[in-house]
Amino acid sequence: MSNSHSDSFRKLRSNWYHAVLKLHGSDKLQESVKDNARQLCSQLSTLDGKPVDPLPYLLNGSINVLTNFLLGVHYKIDDENFQTVSKMTKDLLRNLMGYVQAKMTASITPKWLIRMHWFRKLKMKIFPKYKEMCELLYLKFQPYIYSYIKEHRKGLDEENFRDYMDFLLDLTRTDSTIGYHTIGFTLVSLYIGGTDTIANTMRWLLIQLALRPSLQNRLYDEISTAKSNKGSFDQKDCPLLSSVMLENRRVFPVADSLPHQVAEDVEIDGYRFKKGDFFLGSLASVMRDPKNFKNPDEFLPERFLRNGEFVHDHKTDCVNRGTLDSMMHLTNYAINKESENFVVDDSEGHKRRFAAINEWLRENGHDVGQVWREIDDVIVKTLISAQNTLQHNYRTCFAHHSEKSACFEILGFDIMLDKRLKPWVIEVNHTPSFHTDSPMDKEIKEQLLEDSFKLIHVKASDRVVALNAEKKKSQDRLSKKERHKPDMDRSEKLAKRALADAVWESKHLG
Repeated sequence: MSNSHSDSFRKLRSNWYHAVLKLHGSDKLQESVKDNARQLCSQLSTLDGKPVDPLPYLLNGSINVLTNFLLGVHYKIDDENFQTVSKMTKDLLRNLMGYVQAKMTASITPKWLIRMHWFRKLKMKIFPKYKEMCELLYLKFQPYIYSYIKEHRKGLDEENFRDYMDFLLDLTRTDSTIGYHTIGFTLVSLYIGGTDTIANTMRWLLIQLALRPSLQNRLYDEISTAKSNKGSFDQKDCPLLSSVMLENRRVFPVADSLPHQVAEDVEIDGYRFKKGDFFLGSLASVMRDPKNFKNPDEFLPERFLRNGEFVHDHKTDCVNRGTLDSMMHLTNYAINKESENFVVDDSEGHKRRFAAINEWLRENGHDVGQVWREIDDVIVKTLISAQNTLQHNYRTCFAHHSEKSACFEILGFDIMLDKRLKPWVIEVNHTPSFHTDSPMDKEIKEQLLEDSFKLIHVKASDRVVALNAEKKKSQDRLSKKERHKPDMDRSEKLAKRALADAVWESKHLG
């Protein structure tokens, strides 16, 4: 794997992450999910209680929702165009393993042999599904996607992305390594990875619920109560539902493993992998390991409930043995506070005020100011190291927003001091907890929020100005007015605004 390929992959992955964040909560996508759920229930209701494999129905639903997210198209299940997309996707899944086997064989075959015509014919005979997959990809699926690329280019609005295709097309403007071919195979990969996996996970869930009528009743009561309280459903208000879904993914992972190829020589836990080597990591073996989960072969949603609240077990998110180490949650207060050895004391406990820490440093003859200067230094350097990525993500979401920051983020830095009081960054939380289960928590976090709002210097009028600017841009686009020529003084105005913001921040550092 070349460096350029790695860079492009990282950009695509980052782009996917931000597209999901931005589009996931959209009314359009949520309505697509609800409509497919209604269609699914309607189809199943016609069976009059007869036994049926729900997989084809679930697969159609996942294909339709994904198509809406990727291409902005929502079909009725019986639509002829949807049936075409559904058949192509199912054919991709049917031929996938034969295609992967042929690719793995080619990767270890000398290049001079691959160029031989007789060898390529032999490969087609040994792996007949490889030929079918190639014909499907290049003669059917890619042309289908290219037709949508042409349509999307005509109506692309850089300030109002409609779907994931728009995000990818915008990326081609700044990265020459990402073209239509890359977009096509990216979407094909998502159809393969985002349909059958969801459908099979849902099928396993239905089987578990069918075997447990009492659990069905408990879930129904929880969802009904949550919906009646707020008028709408929010999974955060349903701890039992969250536990059931997580336990379902633990017992029945979407896939045990996919083959991975090493990009460069690497050593992991004493094992050496050479560039080009293939390896498989078994997700099921981790999820069924009694060292990680008690009674691992049993379906027990209650393992993720504590005092009626859902507690996410991070072991369900990894296959890396190192991250299962006992030190993984060293700085995780939500987990550590459950320990019988946890000491609650603002001055001498496991969670203390900065004032108590500073006092301890002074009593032991340490330079408090120097310690905090070094902590500030390592935090600034950490932010600098991520600046390029943050800037790219910001411009992806706010391509034409330059006069004032469009958003802000409160980060939680976990810092460890070694015996020489040298600070080390353990992790950075981009969504730190704001739960206040103690008076000290409430006092500190309320003050943090107050200082944060002072720093960003936001005013009620900013929202009005931003909305009016967006409205004007929309009207200009509709009336097809020519864009105004750049203001010659724009850079000077931005510089003055940046200076004013810097002065404000220096006076309101809390």
